[in-house]
Amino acid sequence: MIKYRAVVSLLFALCLPLLSGAVEDNGPPSSATIYDTLERLWSGRKFVEVNAYVKGLEKSWSHYVPVQLTLAIYSDHYGGQVEDTVARLKTLREKLTAEAMAVSPVFLEFLDSRILMYGETQEFYRQRGISRDDRLAQRHPLGKSTFKHAKHWGNEMMYFNAPEVFLTDQGIVPARPDKPMTDGAGLKQKNVQQLLQDIGNDKTAMNARKAAVRELIEKRATEGGLKEVARGLCEANMVYTYHDTVEELAKTGRDAVPSVLEILNDPSGSNTDKKCAIWALVRIGVADPDVIQTLRSVSSNTDLADLTKYAQDALQYLQAKDHD
Repeated sequence: MIKYRAVVSLLFALCLPLLSGAVEDNGPPSSATIYDTLERLWSGRKFVEVNAYVKGLEKSWSHYVPVQLTLAIYSDHYGGQVEDTVARLKTLREKLTAEAMAVSPVFLEFLDSRILMYGETQEFYRQRGISRDDRLAQRHPLGKSTFKHAKHWGNEMMYFNAPEVFLTDQGIVPARPDKPMTDGAGLKQKNVQQLLQDIGNDKTAMNARKAAVRELIEKRATEGGLKEVARGLCEANMVYTYHDTVEELAKTGRDAVPSVLEILNDPSGSNTDKKCAIWALVRIGVADPDVIQTLRSVSSNTDLADLTKYAQDALQYLQAKDHD
């Protein structure tokens, strides 16, 4: 084992200079940049480079949520150490729960589903007596193994929706990651349907898809106003458009509240749609009478415990913020 670790350390030292441009000096890389880099290297079977890249991220940005997510996935990919994956994701969930109003419900739902999925994998190994040492020996891509690793890094939607924040002792701190340059002129020539196709194309780099989302939101705001922008809270592909939709509505402020309340009050809306609308109200941060009344109405519905609790937390958050 000592010899194995020495080899890995040597490989890391050799590869780190080659990847120095992938870990920015000024600010953390965006979640999309991290995913695109990992996907490119992993799908190219460049396991040594992936290892070096992840270690570089950990050294520079260990408290950054997209990096914490990466470290959890790395534990599974490099030796099937799924116990560490579950522990890391649960720790992340606990930290985010303390400030749940700062994180989108879309990401939290994805996070919960992954904790469940990896937990089931952990139980599978336990029932079949496949030990951690066995997995480390048989499934580590830097060791001598015939194990067939996944073709893709995976967990795309987690990265697409990951909050780009630092988790500190003082709470959640926005990271303001570097954003890569994109072909803005080319995107502006596309209509809404073409942009939606680009956004949903998982063969396109995530940074390019994120740029298409931003162009879509801008086009909706210009052509259809706030009501059209608010569609991104509950449309079929909202897992891609939700975060930027909320940011646009939050930037608009009080004028965006009626469009969000319309979605929240829609009796045909799902619980997820309603939670997403509630978080948009939280991000807008306006505790006017209509918002308070609507949140009180939702929080009084005892048939939907999860939604009720979320509405109560949002109401408490907005009222406390209003009194600051």
